[in-house]
Amino acid sequence: MNVKQSPDQKIVPARRNPFAVEHVTKIPFRFEDGDWSSNLNRLSQLSYRAAIVGPKGSGKTTLLLDLEGRINRDTDFGAQLVVFSQDKDTHPKLLENALTASGDGKILLVDGFERLSVRKKFRLFRNTLRGSGLVVATHSPMRLPPFNLPTWIRTSTSELLLDYILSELQMASPDVRAAGKTAMSKHGGNIRNVLRELYDRHASLRFK
Repeated sequence: MNVKQSPDQKIVPARRNPFAVEHVTKIPFRFEDGDWSSNLNRLSQLSYRAAIVGPKGSGKTTLLLDLEGRINRDTDFGAQLVVFSQDKDTHPKLLENALTASGDGKILLVDGFERLSVRKKFRLFRNTLRGSGLVVATHSPMRLPPFNLPTWIRTSTSELLLDYILSELQMASPDVRAAGKTAMSKHGGNIRNVLRELYDRHASLRFK
């Protein structure tokens, strides 16, 4: 996030901005239904092969991060998060590392699944059938073979979710909440983009 600065303008340093990524990623995922115990039990019943389905900026990545920590702390097999970015040149190496981890008995947690080519998706599915599990984040339900997975959690965005995040960041003043509500409408509910806008507004001292 880059904030333009005039010679006489003061800005809040990134490390002190409550909307910085390092602070936002520490906020735990909050389930709409059930708690970690009940939802992990359901994931276990699905043999740890499932999808997290939701629109952009609805908390899928946060859930994967929290899930990785829970599995590594509470199970014997462990988990490894793999993030496939828009840089397709990195995909081959990431995929190889992921399949190696799966072969070692780890549950693969995949973010950016939809950025993979069909061939790489097929290889990922085929090579994890004998592994401990595969959980992917995706925008749409995965109902069609060969890439079919049952939906474990559906993520969504709302003003209540934004209020929760602002409270966790201790930034729930009326002016911040009003700016967040406006940004929610502007960005179609994408919480990630809302927080980016709030970061820029806070950096340029536009909040009271």
